[in-house]
Order: sequence, then C-alpha cells, then structure tokens
Amino acid sequence: MNKINISIKNLFKGVGIDNDKHEELQKIEQTIYIKTPENNLTPILGFVKKKNNKILNVVLENGISFKCSEHHIIISTTGPVNVKHADSLLTTSGFVNILSKTFVETNEVYDISLDAPHLYVTPNGVVHHNTSLAKIIINDVLKCEYLYINASDETGIDTIRSKVIGFARTKSFDGNIKIVLLDEADSISFEAMKALRNVMEEFSATCRFILTCNYLHKIILPIQSRCTIVNLTPPIEGVIQRIRHILQEENIVLNEDQKPLLVSYVRKHLPDVRRIVNDIQKFSVNGTLLIKNDSSIDFATQLFKQVRTKCDIVKLRKEIIENEKGFSNDYKNLLRQLFEVVFESTLSQEVKAECLLLISKGMETDSFVIDKEINCFSVLINLSKLLSSSASTTS
Repeated sequence: MNKINISIKNLFKGVGIDNDKHEELQKIEQTIYIKTPENNLTPILGFVKKKNNKILNVVLENGISFKCSEHHIIISTTGPVNVKHADSLLTTSGFVNILSKTFVETNEVYDISLDAPHLYVTPNGVVHHNTSLAKIIINDVLKCEYLYINASDETGIDTIRSKVIGFARTKSFDGNIKIVLLDEADSISFEAMKALRNVMEEFSATCRFILTCNYLHKIILPIQSRCTIVNLTPPIEGVIQRIRHILQEENIVLNEDQKPLLVSYVRKHLPDVRRIVNDIQKFSVNGTLLIKNDSSIDFATQLFKQVRTKCDIVKLRKEIIENEKGFSNDYKNLLRQLFEVVFESTLSQEVKAECLLLISKGMETDSFVIDKEINCFSVLINLSKLLSSSASTTS
C-alpha cells in the first residue's frame, strides 16, 4: 500500500471543521476515513485539539517515522506504554527498534478519536492499544499516587480497614489528590461495601475512588450513588472488524452465507468479547468458519417436555450431565433458554408466572453457588413439583 503523509491539522481545516476549541472532543459531521495496512477503512469520529503539548518525532529502524504526543499509547515489548518510555514498538511486521525520539516545536496537537476495537493499526503500520481507561486517568491525566487493589482476591472488610483507610487518610507529597483503584469491585463482600461508603466521603478532600466491575447490580446502590457510572461496551462494528481480521490472519475461510450469522452471533454475545473469540476459534477447527446453532435451545425444550411429563429425575440428571458438552457446560445459559421455552409455552398465565419466577431465582443463585449443575437440577425438581401440583389442582 502506498503511504501518504497527511497533516491532520491541514486535513481538518481543509474540510472546514476546525475551530478554536481546545481540550475538547470535536465531532466530525461528515465521514472521514483512514486506511489501515490491511486495507480496512476506519472512520475518524472526531479529534481533540491541544495546545503546548510536547510532541515527539519518532524514527524507527525500518524507515517509518511519525509524530505523536509523548503520552501516546503504543504496544512495546513490555506491553502498553507511553511512546516516550518505549525502546521498541509493535508494527504490522513485528517489533521494531526506535532509532530516535526528538521533541518538535509546535503550538497545537490533534489527537484522532477512532471507533476502534481493543487493538488497532494506523496508516503508518504501528499497532496501538486502547489501554485500561482507569489507568489512563491515573497515569496520564491525573498523574497522581494511587493504590491498586485486586478486589477479587481481597474481598473482605479488613482490606478496607487496613489498606484503603491507611492510604486515603494521608496527603500526597506533591499536594495532588490520591486514587484508590478497586479492580473487580463487584467481588467485594457486602460488609466491605458498607464500610467503603463512609470512607469515600470522609477522605474525599484528599482521595478519589475508581471502581471497575463486570456486574453493576452487585455494587450496592449507596456506592453507585457516590460514583459517576461509565458503561464501556465495545461497538459491534469494531468487534466484527476485529474478528474478521483474526480470521484473515489465521487463514480461516469466511463464506458469504456465514457473514450474517457472524453478525448475529456477535450481537447476541456482546459485550463478552473473550467468549466470542473463543467460540469463533471453536467454530473454525477445519479451516472454515461454520457457526453452529445454539444447541442449548433444543436441549432446554427437551428438558421442559420431560419435566411436564413427570419423568424419572435420576434419569433426567444423568441426561443433563451426559449432554454438558452440547451446551458448553453453561448452566446459566441453559436456564436462560429454559426461561424462554416456558415463556412461549401453553401454560396458564398464573402457572407460567410462577415457573418464570422459579427459573429466575435459579439464575440468580447460579452467580454464587459452587456447583452449577446441582443448582440447575434443583430448579428442574422444583419446576416439576410446581407443574405437578398445578396439574392436580386443575384436575
């Protein structure tokens, strides 16, 4: 691909969308694309105009050169890092050493805003990284002291009392605020969350709190009300583009009839990108992508029929265990499919409502029980009892 160096500043001004606003995301009404080395077009959503930034002119050993902010995030041999700290960086041809980094005099900097998947490639062939938003805020925006706690490992109230309070109650050396980053905060115990409420308010003059989680409903409402909630959901277009890039890199054939199925599958399982990538790998073992229908739907229908006919529960459990591979051992998804089967059934409205509440209770307990299979089987037993009693009452 022929590389063309275009001044972003001149590009924006040339199409008449530049103004004097600084440090603010300026959206682009008309669509402007940049092309990656894989010939994929990526739209520019907007840009941030900054004044008096330190700009580096980076020269690589393969002849590529580009200008960027000293805090620009790239992939280095040590992982995501500011370009000013990097000795090498990842390109489409592999890791390449940086020959020189020199500061350039400039009055204005234009940072492009892209609707990109987790990793993306710009026209110069450099692989960039969408670093954790929380760490960007701490390291590159606030530039302050912080305490990182993996809340999935340290879940108890003792962590709040000993580590968090001890860190939050003291002022920083430079007078700046301090940050407590609680990663996977939805794993914190209920008692620890109650203790955290007062800590967040008592030390608000010197300390701020950032909580990350997968399940917002597990964070108690008093904590949620003390936070600004930001939902980070990857765009479906970006995920599909990333999946197609993976298929291309792995030489997996994507037939035309599979394209709409791929879009439907990604839409169904967003925002769980890890599961999507793993399932796509499972569907491509023969070198051609072949997306299979969710067999748990048919199996859930079969289970419901047996439960309604007063089947042998011993044989029923044996059948469930033998078919675990068919529904990927995902008992919560099996209960979800059972919920839909019951909802579409011909049961009376009253009985149907009781059955749906029973299944939803099982889906709730699935999140914290040790043995998912026992929980699911217990739901089926209770469902069988409920249907039997309702049938007896009707007769």
